[in-house]
Amino acid sequence: MRPLLLHLDHFGSFREPVTVDFSDTEYFALVGPTGAGKSTIIDAICFALYGTVPRWGRENSIAHALAPSVAAGKVAMVFDSNGRRYGVARSMVRDAKGSVRTKEARLDELDPAAPLAQAFDAVVKPLAEGENVTPEAQRVTGLEYRFFTQCVVLPQGRFAEFLHAAPRERQDLLVQLLDADVYERIRQSAAREEEAAKQAASFARDQLTKLSGATAEAERELAERLEALRRLAETIGADLDLLRAREADIRRAEQELAAMAERRSLLSSLRMPAAVPTLASARRAAAEAVEALTGEVATLEADDHEAYEALAALGDRGAPRAALAALDARERLAADAARARAEAATA
Repeated sequence: MRPLLLHLDHFGSFREPVTVDFSDTEYFALVGPTGAGKSTIIDAICFALYGTVPRWGRENSIAHALAPSVAAGKVAMVFDSNGRRYGVARSMVRDAKGSVRTKEARLDELDPAAPLAQAFDAVVKPLAEGENVTPEAQRVTGLEYRFFTQCVVLPQGRFAEFLHAAPRERQDLLVQLLDADVYERIRQSAAREEEAAKQAASFARDQLTKLSGATAEAERELAERLEALRRLAETIGADLDLLRAREADIRRAEQELAAMAERRSLLSSLRMPAAVPTLASARRAAAEAVEALTGEVATLEADDHEAYEALAALGDRGAPRAALAALDARERLAADAARARAEAATA
């Protein structure tokens, strides 16, 4: 974890807003007279991440977060961790009874490309608010509060605490710092495998005890039986394959039989028309009628031929036609004359 920017507004002994820029420094020292606020800057870093300061006593104590003469304050810090940039901010208020409490807390992931002065405005995504800020800060920094205050921010007056810590506490700290808990997981996995192996060995010993009466002859007999069973299994497997093939043939035959049954039902529904038995006699009658009509046609054709020859023998038909026309005219004139005589008689 590398702090880049720290902003204090009425925090601790600071009565005025103060911004500390760490971005252009690698190693630095805070120098000043007693009471200048050197420890307060370290306290502000710790408070921004974990919401408390070790030299205040109890871990949940924040009574000293505000300057005595102010009613509200704020701490904000921009820092990098594991290649990402984060911003954490906590604001405090003093209530009517004089108690100091945290009003708001939030942790956001920030855009590392944004200028440091506008870093809090370049939020990529919010990570936590309220009581969830401290656990999330522990996650992104990789350090719990007690380890942070032992190896990163040694509290004033407790610089030798890490060296004088109990071996178990120092071991826990080193395990977390060096990610050595993987060896503990390996040990646990090995212990589980050892336990499983012990159970398997115990089971095998029990089985061996049950076989105490076994002899070499019985083992040979069982081996022969096992070989016979294997051959039988191979034979059964071949028979099963043959049966599966026959089953496929049976299914195809059943499908063909069903198709034939369907065609047979269609054919069985066919019936002979009622006129079929009399078709032969009707055909004979029709043939006889055709033969008789053929004779009549021949006779008519002969008569027509004779009439045509007789007509041809009559010669030119103009004179008979003229005579017929004259006869028609004579009859018409005779009728006219009779009418005239009747009219004359009447007159």
